[in-house]
Amino acid sequence: KEFWHKFPRDLNLRGGSPFKLDTEVIDSWVRRAGSTWELQSLWNEVKVDILEGCDLKVSDDYKPTVSPNCPSAYKEGRFVTDEIASGIKNGIICGPIPTKPAGATISSIQTAPKPNGKIRLIVNMSAPKEKSVNDHINSKDYPSRMGGLPEIVRALNYCGKGTLFFKCDYNSAYKHLAVRHDQLNLQYFKWLNMFFVEKCLIFGNSNSVGLYDRFARLMWVVIATILNYPRTWIVQHLDDLCVMGPEDGVMIGAFYKMYTQFCAEAGVSLQDPKEASEDKAYGITHCASMLGVWFNTRSWRWWLASDKVSRYVNDLDVILHS
Repeated sequence: KEFWHKFPRDLNLRGGSPFKLDTEVIDSWVRRAGSTWELQSLWNEVKVDILEGCDLKVSDDYKPTVSPNCPSAYKEGRFVTDEIASGIKNGIICGPIPTKPAGATISSIQTAPKPNGKIRLIVNMSAPKEKSVNDHINSKDYPSRMGGLPEIVRALNYCGKGTLFFKCDYNSAYKHLAVRHDQLNLQYFKWLNMFFVEKCLIFGNSNSVGLYDRFARLMWVVIATILNYPRTWIVQHLDDLCVMGPEDGVMIGAFYKMYTQFCAEAGVSLQDPKEASEDKAYGITHCASMLGVWFNTRSWRWWLASDKVSRYVNDLDVILHS
């Protein structure tokens, strides 16, 4: 009792996302861009996601399930407990709830290492097999249009030696969008004999990628349209936005300034730009990492960081001996 008395508590299931996106501001920027058919149709979809919550589009024949937590969650038990407490404080998770809500799906939770050495908490919505939430979702409902290294290399070659580029990254990307209140029953999990629920898009749902992708795409398409910026110089991969431009810096400087301003006004939380060596979010530069590969556009070289090479080698070694 003493433990739960001190534990953070939030039972407001209608609180929505802790990131309060301003639809009026976004609408004004869309109109400023000229309200093209592409922008207007994209904005009409995203506006519903913001105002009403995201529709996960789970098929009508889905029946609630209960799944046990994975061993990795117990192995990292202290981290899991702290992560849940932080999620409640930050307005992302509701709980603790002592009794199982009627009709709720209880998904298993697991942990996975991040590339930076930290740990990610995952609500596994792919279990149990053939009966899970993800088994009753059609991922074609929410397609994603992620770019990758081929698109980055093409852009660099087009802009030429000395290309300038920057990378923006969202804070808690998926948590910018809440899930519809009537579908929160799909996002419960159990920990220490208490029940909790995620209010926003989660890492373990197969539709989260497409739902987030169209929102993030809207944000940069608005700026590209206003500035008439070449789309082939812009590469979005989930919450990583990589933008390239000629060495004189005029076009890319205008894009960076306007994009960060738009995000700030709309309520999007971008990571603070660090030194390029931080490999996460950084301002305009000639040398940094994009999608895990380092580029120096002055010396015209690209390479993999030594820590990534070590991780790949270790992973291959595990595969070979398993």
